[in-house]
Amino acid sequence: MGGDVRCTTTQGDGRFVRMDLDGDVDDNDQLAVAFRCADPDFPALASWAQTNCAVFLGWADSNRGPADSDTWGLCPGAISGVGDLRCTSSGFDGRFRAMTLGGDVDENDDLGIAFVCRDAADPVRAAAFAQSVAVHIAWAPNSQGPADGAEQWTPQCPGEESVRVGRILVPRRCAQSLGDGRFHRLDLGRDINDDDDLGIALKRR
Repeated sequence: MGGDVRCTTTQGDGRFVRMDLDGDVDDNDQLAVAFRCADPDFPALASWAQTNCAVFLGWADSNRGPADSDTWGLCPGAISGVGDLRCTSSGFDGRFRAMTLGGDVDENDDLGIAFVCRDAADPVRAAAFAQSVAVHIAWAPNSQGPADGAEQWTPQCPGEESVRVGRILVPRRCAQSLGDGRFHRLDLGRDINDDDDLGIALKRR
């Protein structure tokens, strides 16, 4: 979790894990995502899921992030790394793919999340699998993200709650894929820097 390159992973229990950010988040920073599936009891299903499903992560400047949308920039058809609407994905192979952010990441920026499954030979199976999974992405400022292992980031996701820190109400926000293969937006609420947290969870729907 320390240093200039940081990583966290879900633990297979449906709970949130947190990644603390470091420094001001701007155009020399990247976010990356990977999706890996393993199950000793159902290895064939795990292999199918990893090669047919992917997590897509988007970033947008100036409140351009689309809500409940089939596309985010050029995603999911292609990966877009330039402009005010950028995205990356886990690429259906378990490998990390990075997305460089653009400009200072602040209160007019959005993140997007989607979970997409494709199988031309069995589209019904792909749709059913996508509907069974919820990928959550969350944000909190002032180091107020819940500790690793929290069942919820907010009382419900998507949603927001405020946590009182002294006299200040600090927001926590969460968005999730909704089983529809579409992009869902997480609004960021301030300049993102080293006291902000990102959270992820992979849950059953």
